[in-house]
Amino acid sequence: MKKNIEILLLFIGVSVTLTAQNENNFEEAFNELKGMLEDERPIDYTKALFSVENAWHNDTLSYSKFERELKDIAITCRVMIGNKGIQNYKTAGNWAIFMWMMKPVPENDNEPYSYNFEDFLGRSDYSNTFVTKLMTTQKGTCLSLPLFYKCLAKELEVEAKLTLGPSHAWIRHKDEEGKWVNVELTSGQFPSDGLMMTELGIKTEAVKSGAYFKPLSEIETIAFLLTILAQVYEDKTGAIQNVALSYGL
Repeated sequence: MKKNIEILLLFIGVSVTLTAQNENNFEEAFNELKGMLEDERPIDYTKALFSVENAWHNDTLSYSKFERELKDIAITCRVMIGNKGIQNYKTAGNWAIFMWMMKPVPENDNEPYSYNFEDFLGRSDYSNTFVTKLMTTQKGTCLSLPLFYKCLAKELEVEAKLTLGPSHAWIRHKDEEGKWVNVELTSGQFPSDGLMMTELGIKTEAVKSGAYFKPLSEIETIAFLLTILAQVYEDKTGAIQNVALSYGL
């Protein structure tokens, strides 16, 4: 993994240096993530994610507002946990996040989040792939939905590992018995490993090698966000051409 990060930093670092000398917002975001990967700054997933999206928005977003909204949702989830009387379960936070995001419940005014079928690739508006846009419209993609879930999991201090497949992402966490659970937020289901592999066309060899289906560590998640920064930069400036970055690290 360390070698992969070094290669990633070298590739994206050279690209940013050569093409973004006047793009301070992207340089700041790059340095933020790079600092986390090189142990120069504390790893902060929420801050890293925000810095990527804020760079595209030309530093017009408010981190304090973003953070406050996440904390408010977390408070709501804690109320749901208390009302359900499941405080002693380690996955109580996971249950609350899933219910709040995916199900019509009073706490979300019976308006759960849904998949953005109209522009899931962000071709008409790239910000449609962002968590910050998801929080405004309640419509997301196979990437922004799990990234948002992970933000809330951080606030509730529960496990939520970003997991990658071919052009897809989802959440995995361990259940009360210590077994991995797949949280598929595009459909609001908990598919088995076999079903996920079949639907995504993932071979057993790819799982064994760690190319796909591996729950990412926090530092691996930051490295993944760095690849997203490159894609975001390309969309905003058109400066990086023919960048083939897969979801595998």
